[in-house]
Amino acid sequence: MGASLLFHGGRLLVGSPHWSAGPQRGGAVLERRGAQGLALLLEDPSGAPGTHFGAALAGGEGWLAVGAPLAGPAHAGRIHLLRWAAPVGRGPASGASSPGALLPGTTVEEPGLGLLAGLGSSLAGSGELLLAGAPRAGGASAFHAGAVRLLRITPAGWASEALSVHPSQAGDERGFAVALDGAHAAVGAPGGGAGGEVLLWDRVGSSLVGCRRVLPASPRPGARFGAAVAVSGDWLAVGAPGPEGAAWPGAVHTFHLDPWGLVPGPVFELPGSGAEGLGSTLVACAGGFLAAAPRGNSPTVVRLRPTASGSLAVTEQWCGEPGTALGTALVEGPGRSLHAGAPGLGTAPGWLLRTGGTVLVARRQRCLAVHQSGAFGLEVHAWSDGGLEARTVGLPPAARGVWEGLVPGARVALPGSGLGGSLPPGGPTAEASLSAWLPVDPSAGWRLRHHAELADGTRLLSDTVGP
Repeated sequence: MGASLLFHGGRLLVGSPHWSAGPQRGGAVLERRGAQGLALLLEDPSGAPGTHFGAALAGGEGWLAVGAPLAGPAHAGRIHLLRWAAPVGRGPASGASSPGALLPGTTVEEPGLGLLAGLGSSLAGSGELLLAGAPRAGGASAFHAGAVRLLRITPAGWASEALSVHPSQAGDERGFAVALDGAHAAVGAPGGGAGGEVLLWDRVGSSLVGCRRVLPASPRPGARFGAAVAVSGDWLAVGAPGPEGAAWPGAVHTFHLDPWGLVPGPVFELPGSGAEGLGSTLVACAGGFLAAAPRGNSPTVVRLRPTASGSLAVTEQWCGEPGTALGTALVEGPGRSLHAGAPGLGTAPGWLLRTGGTVLVARRQRCLAVHQSGAFGLEVHAWSDGGLEARTVGLPPAARGVWEGLVPGARVALPGSGLGGSLPPGGPTAEASLSAWLPVDPSAGWRLRHHAELADGTRLLSDTVGP
C-alpha cells in the first residue's frame, strides 16, 4: 500500500498494486474517508492476477487514470481511464464539490511496445492531457529503451500519440518518471547518457513543443538522474537516487526555467543523515517540492523551497524508521499537509485493511503524551485532521503489546482488529513497535490502556495514558 498517491477533487486516493483482499489479486485503489480510515474504491476491473493495478495514479478534469504496468497482451501494460459521476476540479484548492462514484471507463494498451514494456508505470495528468511512461519498452532488440505516450482525453474518448523526440537506446528507461503541468512536461530516462537524462517540453495549449535534453552539470555513472521529476512554477527538480539497493545517498538537482533557457540551480543532498536514495520520489508542492530518501537507516522526506537568492531552503523535514520506505509516494493535501506512502511499515494500524503498508499524515502532528515503564511505553499523537495515533515501543523479547482505547466511559472498537491490537507473540524484539489510528476527537476526553504480555498471557507491564 502507498505505492502511489493522488489528491483528486479533494479526495486522497491510494494505489495498492499488491492488493490481495478477496478473490482478486491484481491490485486496487483505496480512498481515505476521514475517521473510517482507508476504504476500497476500485479493484482491477479485469480480475487478472499480478497486473499491479494502482502502481501509478493521475487525474484531470473529470477523469482518473490508473496504471497497471503488468496487464494486457504480452504484459506490456494497461492504463484504465475512468470518469467520475460528478465533475472534479483540478485539485483540493479548486473548491469543487466531491465527486461521486467512478463510472465504467475504457483502457489503453499498446502490445507493440514489447514484452513487459510497463505502460502505466508512471502517469501525470493536467487538464485534458495525460502523460504515460513505459520504461521497459523496446523488446529484445532494445531492452529497456523505454517510451512515453501523450493522451488527449475528451468526453468522446481519447487519442494517443508518440512524442517527437530522438529514439531511445537500450537501457535508457525513458518514461521511468513523468511530470506535467500547465506550462511544461518532463520525462526521466535514468539509464540514458552518462548517468541519466531528462527530456523537457514546453506546453502550448494541448501540444508539447520544443524538446530539450537536460543533463546534470557533473554526470556521475550510476546516479540514475531522472528517476524522479517534478515541475513547480518556473523550477524543474530531478532526482538522482542512485541504484536500487545500493548505499547511495542520492541528490536532487534543480533547474530554473528561465524564458531564455534552462539555468542549472543548486543541488540538494543529505550528507551524514543516514538517509539513502534521495530523489527517489519528487512531487511539486506549494512554493517548491517534496523530496524523499526512502532507503537507509533514516528514511527522510523534506520540503524544499527555491529562494530568491537561488538557493534551496529546507522548510520541513520528517524522518521514519529503517525499512518503512517512507516517501515511496508523496502528495501535498489541503493546508500544506503531507501524505507519504510507507509500504514497509506493515499492517499494524487496523484502518489499513491489512494490505501491507500505510499512509502517514505527518503535517501538524502533535505529541499529547509519552508514558513509559522502564523501556516499555506508549506514545500518543494527535493528527491535524482528527484522531489519535498510539504507538507501543520498547517491547521485551518474546512479548507482545496490547492496547485498548477508552473515550468518555466507552471502549473504542478499532477497525479491522476488533478491540485493541497486538503483535504476534514470539516475534518482536526490543525495537519492535505497534501503531494504531484511533478515530476519536483528540479534544474530547480519552484514555488509552496498554500492557505487555508473554505468549501464556502473563502480564509484564501495564500503563494508562490520558490528557
